[in-house]
Amino acid sequence: MKHREIAFEDAIELALIAAGGFQKGTAAHDSALALYPDDVLTFVQATQAKTWGALADLYGDGAGGALIEALLKELTSKTALTVLPHGFKCAGKTFRLAFFQPNTTMNAEALADYKANHLNVYRQVRFSPANTALSVDVMLALNGGCLL
Repeated sequence: MKHREIAFEDAIELALIAAGGFQKGTAAHDSALALYPDDVLTFVQATQAKTWGALADLYGDGAGGALIEALLKELTSKTALTVLPHGFKCAGKTFRLAFFQPNTTMNAEALADYKANHLNVYRQVRFSPANTALSVDVMLALNGGCLL
């Protein structure tokens, strides 16, 4: 029996969904940004409503674009491993791209933030705007930020 790459990809995806807390991703990937911008905005709006509201008051309909621009600037100057635990600033406000598991369950808000994280697995993601024939077989994303 011949082994096929797609069977390996299927096995990875199924294992991540079944036991790893991942969901099959459906959002559109922006290959120029290397993000799932809609997922980033959805996560921020759901978990940081007050800070998002202040940004929306400041930028109006341009708040989403301003947030994504600030995130990209931060990811360019620092690594994702720095941005994930510490967040990033936009218009003087700190936004988080992820919440880590709290040490205890005593703080209900911290636990709710942690549970709001979205882990997605995507298949055959086109990553080059210049060459759409290139793709990554399996992409992992946390709240719209690409991890692998």
